[in-house]
Amino acid sequence: MAHPRHGNGYTPFVDLIALEKVDEITYRSTSLPFSPNGSGRAYGGHVYAQAVWAAAQTVEAGFVIHVSTSLQYQGPSPSRRSNSKSI
Repeated sequence: MAHPRHGNGYTPFVDLIALEKVDEITYRSTSLPFSPNGSGRAYGGHVYAQAVWAAAQTVEAGFVIHVSTSLQYQGPSPSRRSNSKSI
């Protein structure tokens, strides 16, 4: 099944959270973010989950994320994929 352009169709979680590695600290979403009601704004939880998953990819095996916090001031555009950097 083809995924819709706005990210609001059913997408398996493994596809929704998938990232491509751009460089050592940059990962890019491979799916469009969920946009509630087709509002034109991305659901922050989707972008945030991808950022945490990207951070998890930058540490050695055996290390896990135990705390994560976020402030979201303005949602990203659903028409483009998001980038996450781990610092």
